[in-house]
Amino acid sequence: MGLFFQRRLCAGLLIFFISWYVQAELQVEVVEKGSGEPVADATVIWQENQQHEQTNADGSVSFDTLQWPDQVRVLSNEFETLNLTIQQQPKKSKLKFYLEPRQFELNGLVVYGQRNDFKKYDIGYNELRRTPGSFGDPIRVLNSLPGITPMIGLSGQMYIRGSEFNDNIVFVDGIPVGYLFHLFGLTSTINPALVNNMDLFLSGAPVNYSDSIGGVIDIQLRQPQGKKLHSAYDVSFLQASAMAEKKWQHNPRQSTAYTVSMRRSYFDWLAQSLGIDQSENQFQLTVWPRYSDMQTYIKHQYASGSIGLIFLSAVDEAAMDLGNNAAGTQDIVGTLGLNNAYQSLGMNWQQRFSKHWKLQTQFSVSPTRDDYQLGRNNLTQQQFFIQTPGTQSFAQSELQFSGNSHRLRLGGEIRTENIDYNITAPVFPPDNKPRYNPALETLLITQGNYQTVNAAPFLSWRIQGETRSWLELGWRSSYWMPSNGIAHFSHQPRVHFNLQLGEYSSFYGSWGRYSQRPSLLKRIPGYGDPDLQLEKATQRSLGFSYDSPQSVFKMEIYEKRFDDLAFYQDIEPLSGIEPSIEKPTAEQLYASSGEGRAHGVEFLLKRKPRGRNTGWISYTYARSFRQDLTTKQHWPHKGDRPHTLNFVWSQAMPGWFKRWTLGFNSKLASGAPYTKLVGSHEPVVDSEGNFRIHPIYHSRINADRFPNYFRLDLRMDRYFLFNHSKILVFFELMNVTQHKNYIAYNYGETYQYIDNPIAITEPSTILPVFGFEMEL
Repeated sequence: MGLFFQRRLCAGLLIFFISWYVQAELQVEVVEKGSGEPVADATVIWQENQQHEQTNADGSVSFDTLQWPDQVRVLSNEFETLNLTIQQQPKKSKLKFYLEPRQFELNGLVVYGQRNDFKKYDIGYNELRRTPGSFGDPIRVLNSLPGITPMIGLSGQMYIRGSEFNDNIVFVDGIPVGYLFHLFGLTSTINPALVNNMDLFLSGAPVNYSDSIGGVIDIQLRQPQGKKLHSAYDVSFLQASAMAEKKWQHNPRQSTAYTVSMRRSYFDWLAQSLGIDQSENQFQLTVWPRYSDMQTYIKHQYASGSIGLIFLSAVDEAAMDLGNNAAGTQDIVGTLGLNNAYQSLGMNWQQRFSKHWKLQTQFSVSPTRDDYQLGRNNLTQQQFFIQTPGTQSFAQSELQFSGNSHRLRLGGEIRTENIDYNITAPVFPPDNKPRYNPALETLLITQGNYQTVNAAPFLSWRIQGETRSWLELGWRSSYWMPSNGIAHFSHQPRVHFNLQLGEYSSFYGSWGRYSQRPSLLKRIPGYGDPDLQLEKATQRSLGFSYDSPQSVFKMEIYEKRFDDLAFYQDIEPLSGIEPSIEKPTAEQLYASSGEGRAHGVEFLLKRKPRGRNTGWISYTYARSFRQDLTTKQHWPHKGDRPHTLNFVWSQAMPGWFKRWTLGFNSKLASGAPYTKLVGSHEPVVDSEGNFRIHPIYHSRINADRFPNYFRLDLRMDRYFLFNHSKILVFFELMNVTQHKNYIAYNYGETYQYIDNPIAITEPSTILPVFGFEMEL
């Protein structure tokens, strides 16, 4: 008995020490459900054992001498509390707990109104990506903010405070972008999943941005987070995309990260595989609209700065056959098409020398291809086309000093442009000429090379008050040197201020002068006039902001005056005699004879996001006019919409439907202006039996308006979370009220519908949009 007892005692002690050792080495790892990334500073509580510890940077923590069964509770900010009951000692020495985020997001995004705390809009990623009618593209949501008018309702192209849509300039991490939207505004050329925040300047941009009399959109790409390879995939009715990213943390002060993203539309493949008819009446699609883009980003951060390499590219193609016969007013036959592309390869370097001194440098090289087929003249069979391939380069360096009460910014920018042009085409439709017939316009044939260099030094000085009040004085000078034509100088002083009135309220304003070159086609030798003056604008604004923890209210008034706008000069009477046969030379077609004015008042009332509950109401009263000093004509600008009201709302569902989000986006706006057709001349028959009919328009340009614009879009989406992946499924219904929004009138080939024209509208049926996003 004694020997047996001794053996049992030794075995029991051995089991006790082994179990104690296992318990002492029990490791707990806390990770985020959906991504598998570790959660630092999470609190793990063993309730019966009365022990609790916080996880380290790797999401790990260890515990000693635990007794079973026990209840474990895991808490962390921004995550749902996890409660589990463990009945017996785990067989393994390591447990992994998955915390569910309180907000189900794939990435993050913030939109700012102006850098330097001037006119700041805070629109979060959750708001932008989930706004109905956006196709999940946050840049399209800018059309729901005050001061911005869509070029056409469903297009992302935008007029900003009375300027032309091509007056706006776009940067990605400080690198210029060839064009922002695919296929004239369908979706942006930057993958939305890559966007971290945006600086949006409606007017009053700081001196460090390139010359522009329109708006400025500066997009910053987000940095990859976590320690493992991340990938994301997106499939919608428009496109499919794939993205991969990874970050290496070399030490607490150094890291390297990369991101690669590719997208391509697929409705051309889908239509062809399903055998969808490409023809509509006499028109036939010969190249289905398609687009693709790619973004690659590598960034190394070190203790005193960072250096990043970025590559952006986009390709757009489409073509339509108009047929081979024309009658009446149809004078163009053959192929209409485009084949456009850009690539931008750039570097962004930031270096901090001390607490107060910092250097920021960007440069890029951007080859572009712009190739348009414009059909041919039905009578002469002359082919029309515009080809302007080229290369643009950009370099900017800026030295900053930041003190307690002063900040100094000193820098310069150099841009070069090298364009090979080959053009055989009539002049593009000018704004101040509603009657446009390509077969009757001046035919211009030119070929050659066009180069420009722009040097622009700038300086700004900010005086900071004891509170958040400040005054900033700036100066920018531009010197344009074209290879053909004369050089131009432009001096652009600017003033910005912010006066803090209370804890949440402030009064702010700006005044400044801005300039830019006329659009490329207007200054190409032989097609335009290289000696055109720089187009100029003077911008003024005053605003009031109340920004509390619960909501934001902003009100702003503005005025812009335009000078030396490049206007078309071959203007014939809108009514009366038929056009003259004599055609002007290219140099006579344009002159810097245009003026303009835009003014308005904007309101924004926005609720601060609470989880996935968010929304805003914006109202804009805005007027925009143009005047030609040569002809004395005065007319509303094509982007003139006196009244625009936007209402956006998204709401997370409660209870069992907590992962569902419902939202709507409604827009009510004044109709766009147009020039009414009031009659036509008698048909003129040529020697070959072809006939032409010349229209007669109202004596005032843009004197009439289409009916008011209204659209209501709905969206619902749901997140599905798995341990190491997450999926977002969304469904949108656009124009649920089936409202007819006019964009043009069809008067018939022989103007037989003058008294009762046929309305051309956006799709007036409900348009369903769907897709899903997956992150691994």
